[in-house]
Amino acid sequence: MSKLLVDVKRGKIFMQEEYKGSEIESIIKSIKRVIKNFKKNQYKKFGYTNLQIDSMILLLEDKKLNMNDVSEKLDLNRSTATKIMDALLKEGYIVREKDKKDGRVQYVYLTETGKQLAIEFKNQMKNYYGKLIDGLDREILKNMTDSIKHIELIIEKS
Repeated sequence: MSKLLVDVKRGKIFMQEEYKGSEIESIIKSIKRVIKNFKKNQYKKFGYTNLQIDSMILLLEDKKLNMNDVSEKLDLNRSTATKIMDALLKEGYIVREKDKKDGRVQYVYLTETGKQLAIEFKNQMKNYYGKLIDGLDREILKNMTDSIKHIELIIEKS
């Protein structure tokens, strides 16, 4: 079995043997699960679900999206994305608007109140993530970031 070894004193990460696809998949799933649970616990403090906050942050970054884009970018089925948008609409955080050329297409975007809330969520999470990595050696952090970006490029090209 392949193992990833970390030499903390020298700030190096290296592989003992070549990774097998299942090990990379396992690492990705594990990271995704940890981040999802972390966000769920942090977002609970705000009184919103992780999907509601992720939706507002998505709209903060992308400004205006149709429902297909929302569901695709959040990796949700359309009905789940619609329920989330319905809840945000009811709270006054988003506006829903029909496309002028095709009335079947609906766009959503943040209200001013929604923007302010999304900015607050984003800043609080950014600060929290910053505190989490404060204790990490900068060279290890840079190597990890570079490695993750490299894996992302490989996955996108395949």
